[in-house]
Amino acid sequence: MRPLATLVAVVASLLPVALAAAIVVNTLPQLSNPCFEWGSSSSTYRTVGPNDPCAATGRGGTSETKLQAVIRLLILSGGTLLAGALAVWGAFARRPTLVVLGAFLMFFESLPWLLTIASVAAFTSGAFLLVARASAPLQRVPKLSARVLGIITALFALAGVRTAVRVEIGERGQVPILLLFTIAFQLFVTIVAWWPYPRLEHFSMLQRKP
Repeated sequence: MRPLATLVAVVASLLPVALAAAIVVNTLPQLSNPCFEWGSSSSTYRTVGPNDPCAATGRGGTSETKLQAVIRLLILSGGTLLAGALAVWGAFARRPTLVVLGAFLMFFESLPWLLTIASVAAFTSGAFLLVARASAPLQRVPKLSARVLGIITALFALAGVRTAVRVEIGERGQVPILLLFTIAFQLFVTIVAWWPYPRLEHFSMLQRKP
């Protein structure tokens, strides 16, 4: 059971971790790039003269400051990488507390990316909860934490439904498909967090016996 749970944790974390790593790889060179201006009023690449050292690449910029970029990398990309590492290690070591913590972190990492990768991170959070429940029975703090996460995701899903209804009926617009996926996966997290799964937990208890 442990190898399977570890494999599921690894596969579930692949996409969000890869996206977080890609953001880091893309941003770090710009921090030391003299041709990239931080805190600029324009984010477009500008043409330069032939004698400019940035003639080959052009000069670019962003309104974001270096400090803001570093904080973003630490909180968003770093948090995603940490969530994946906690879930994989928790599944391997049969420590559901770590896996549930990884699920918590992964869900909250999805919030700033509402209409981009939020659905992926929400699905990964639910998958981590499945891994936690399969690796060992959830008791006390891990169980309570999972239930709290289920309540939080349900509230966000209801808020998403309200937004979707307002867009569809009030403004007569088209509901973004990524919003619908995010709502569905948030409800998936809620179901996994609160579903009793008696057979699954019984099987996990049998696996723990010598």
